[in-house]
Amino acid sequence: MGNHTPFYRMELTADDLVIFRPRSPQSELLPEITLPGWAEEKARSIAREKGRDYYALRADWLAFAKAETAKGNPPNNTGAAFVAYCGKQDSLR
Repeated sequence: MGNHTPFYRMELTADDLVIFRPRSPQSELLPEITLPGWAEEKARSIAREKGRDYYALRADWLAFAKAETAKGNPPNNTGAAFVAYCGKQDSLR
């Protein structure tokens, strides 16, 4: 049987339970996603205009980008993608 779970290893317990465990920590599996300074400045400005918390927007977008990267669909331009994401959020003002 081939190994079709490259990021996980399977263990069989004495109670016949199958446990999936990561082969290595997530940070080792995916490259770190970084945002250029210009994008962070622009996103802060957008967050202020919309009455949004910049750090919440950043955390949400990074989680999304990491999940997409894990699926093999990394953002081509992290700065532009982050700024576009911030611009699409509803205003709270």
